[in-house]
Amino acid sequence: MYIPNIEVRRLNNGLKIVLLLSKEINTVYVDSRILFGSGHVAMPGMAHFIEHLVQFGGTKEYSPENIRKRIADCSLKTNGLTSYLFTKYSGSSPVTGYKELFEIFQQRLFYAQFSEEVYEREKTRIQEEIIERKNDNFINFFDLLFENQALQKNSALNCPIGQIKDLDRISLSKTISIYERFYHPANILLMVSAPVFMKEEIIAEIEKLFDINVGRSQQAASLKPVTLKEGSRKIIRDNNFGNRYFGFVFPQNKTKDSDLQKAKFIYQQLLSADSVLQEIRDVFGIYCIEPDYFCLPDSLFVFIYGYAGEEDKILEIEKCLNQKITNNSFAPSFLDIVKEKQINNMLIDFESDVQLLDMIGDHYCRTQEVETPAEMLEKIRNLDMRSLQSFVRNIFQIKRMNVLIVGPN
Repeated sequence: MYIPNIEVRRLNNGLKIVLLLSKEINTVYVDSRILFGSGHVAMPGMAHFIEHLVQFGGTKEYSPENIRKRIADCSLKTNGLTSYLFTKYSGSSPVTGYKELFEIFQQRLFYAQFSEEVYEREKTRIQEEIIERKNDNFINFFDLLFENQALQKNSALNCPIGQIKDLDRISLSKTISIYERFYHPANILLMVSAPVFMKEEIIAEIEKLFDINVGRSQQAASLKPVTLKEGSRKIIRDNNFGNRYFGFVFPQNKTKDSDLQKAKFIYQQLLSADSVLQEIRDVFGIYCIEPDYFCLPDSLFVFIYGYAGEEDKILEIEKCLNQKITNNSFAPSFLDIVKEKQINNMLIDFESDVQLLDMIGDHYCRTQEVETPAEMLEKIRNLDMRSLQSFVRNIFQIKRMNVLIVGPN
């Protein structure tokens, strides 16, 4: 059984380092997480906009053209992503190019500079993304599901790219101010996988480039509390939707990180061949219905979505779903089977440095704690039937379930 070892360090300026000594012999991989996502500021989309400017703009030392040339010349790969909780930048290089990769990360995280030209160009690109997103019915349905049913006055959750009206009212100076506030070393987790034989030189290069005073006062990032609705029903008539989409959301307040693990077990149960969802498909003729889940620092959503032709059947599903899941008793054999399956899947993920660092990074952004691979496995092994059943009965309550139906007149 391969369980990777990781080393965790904290630099003098507050930046956190996770070092994974990899079995890979020819690649260095970097995954950085900034505790700054679309849920951290009043304007949804600001984190995504700054991600674009960092990715495609210049820095204190290099113009955008120079950075692109260095990336090409050294066979580097870089990418960016924005979520509700964090902004992520990742990249990889051959072992011969890791110093260039580290320097590009240092420049972008600490010394990004936004010219008027790049600022206006990226604003236009994001406006085009927003229009494209709104033209996708299924994505638009999800935006409606979370904006209208799960949250109050917070469209950032499932729409991290923001709205055109938001982009129109921001200024370059305000954007720079927000970048300097949140891109502080104390708000950053830097994760690096590298060959074992490079350990000492990797640590030395990290300390040289990242353990510096960037001249900013520390501003700790914090999420505003998420206000949840419970028991709401909403039907939206919109002829732009060719199908009648529906969704159920079960909000859970004051989420512990262990609740996400329990949600994974529920997810497995809902997807099993003899589960309630299969019965719903058979009885009601649903074209597509799938469960999913995600976790925020203070709430967990287990949601189910799909599309169907008749509205009354959707409302019947609500009753069937609640009765079946709430009264369902998980057999001990099922728990053991799913535990074994999840552990095996996790061990497969451990073989991939990218997958493992992604898991560590996601956990850190929810809890601000680094979880080791051994701790991940222990959490699964310790899950018992009683706590799982209690969790299910707490989540799936008819009085708390939110329903959204969107479709043509």
